[in-house]
Amino acid sequence: MKKFFITMLAAVVATASFAQKFDKEIAATKSYEAGLKIYNEAKASMEPEMKQKSALALNKLAKAEAEKSVESITSGKSATAEDNKLIANMINAAFRCKKVGAKGGDEIFKGVENFRPLMINAANSTNDNDEKLMYALTYIKSAQPGDQFAPLASFFAAYASYNKNDYASAAKYAKEAFGDERVHDQAEQIFRMSLERNLNTREDSLKYIDALKEMDIDKYFIQISNLYIDMGMQDKVQALVDEALAKNPENKMALFTQGTLKTDKKEYKAALEDYLKVVKIDPDFVYGWFNLAACYGNIADDIQLKKADKSGRLFGEDLKACSEAYEGAADALEHVRTLDPNHETIKNWPMLLRMYYNRMGKTDKAKEISKIIGDE
Repeated sequence: MKKFFITMLAAVVATASFAQKFDKEIAATKSYEAGLKIYNEAKASMEPEMKQKSALALNKLAKAEAEKSVESITSGKSATAEDNKLIANMINAAFRCKKVGAKGGDEIFKGVENFRPLMINAANSTNDNDEKLMYALTYIKSAQPGDQFAPLASFFAAYASYNKNDYASAAKYAKEAFGDERVHDQAEQIFRMSLERNLNTREDSLKYIDALKEMDIDKYFIQISNLYIDMGMQDKVQALVDEALAKNPENKMALFTQGTLKTDKKEYKAALEDYLKVVKIDPDFVYGWFNLAACYGNIADDIQLKKADKSGRLFGEDLKACSEAYEGAADALEHVRTLDPNHETIKNWPMLLRMYYNRMGKTDKAKEISKIIGDE
């Protein structure tokens, strides 16, 4: 039993003795990258004192490798790709010393702080997403609260993460980038696109809706409404519309959405009133004019379906109402034509307009539209 205890004790002493050599092993590599590999593989088992010593050993290697780059940049020369990488290693090594509480860590980091803005330039200038992310994170991880350039670095991290298909990280960094007006809109776009890539469950969609509301509920009114509709939550859309119109009766997107809800319930005349208000508020809103046209067309088709005789003919007030509805549809589509002459925004407006002209018996105008479509 005594022999067994002595054997165990020897093993513990041997393990402790081995652990004390990490800083020596790192120094012996004479390479920051090789030393960093040893540090990363062993840090979970390192005692705090060994982490501190190893961090200092890494810092010594990084500083030596970056010496020429520091001299070059300090003399006014532009940083090369290799300079940027070595400076990044130096900053990370110095910050690690500060983070683990190595002796003189605060002073070591202060000695490299002036080089941190180079990481912003490096992230901006490279097209390699791995490099862009590395430079951005070098800046972000060593940033203090309130750092004015941290949101910009976060934008580059978001951009690179999105291109690397890491959408969770892209969304995280994009949101952190909202604080920089220079990249706010682009960051918001990356944020939205990243969240959209991860809409796998109903809960994901609801979280996305909350995020859109938090950003700008008016700006993303249609997206929010469509998400609710896709989930069969029309009551949520109506509540959203009611709330928006209570605040502002001339909220264009709320009226537009309300018109869509009424159209889905075949309340075409009520929907028509909403769309007429929409195009009055914003005469350049092409989707407003298109939905107005479709609503007029639905009214005409409804009259035709319910009032026509067995031969498909209408008479009297029914014929007049149907003709006026088709006129309204064609007139609205002519506004679409003015706003979207090359039918790039709304692809099918020419076919719809030709159909209405044919139904109205205006064959010359229908032929004119056929030329736009390319049928003649």
